[in-house]
Amino acid sequence: MVRYTRAREQGYERMAEEILEISDDNYTGSDGRGDNALVQQARFRVDARRWLLVEDAAAEIWRPAHRRNRRRRRAADCDTH
Repeated sequence: MVRYTRAREQGYERMAEEILEISDDNYTGSDGRGDNALVQQARFRVDARRWLLVEDAAAEIWRPAHRRNRRRRRAADCDTH
């Protein structure tokens, strides 16, 4: 479990680095003006990574609580039978 946790942390760190790289990139067209299509594409890439980070973090919080509730339900079922 420790290796899994460390691997997830490294994955989170990598996604955060990618978000910074995307955000810091230059999105100007050949005419020197901001290219709206490039900006929108970058925004989509950042939003996708941010969504994955948030969803995965939420799942990490939810899983232990779900396991506890499942154990409680099993114990209650055993008590009633």
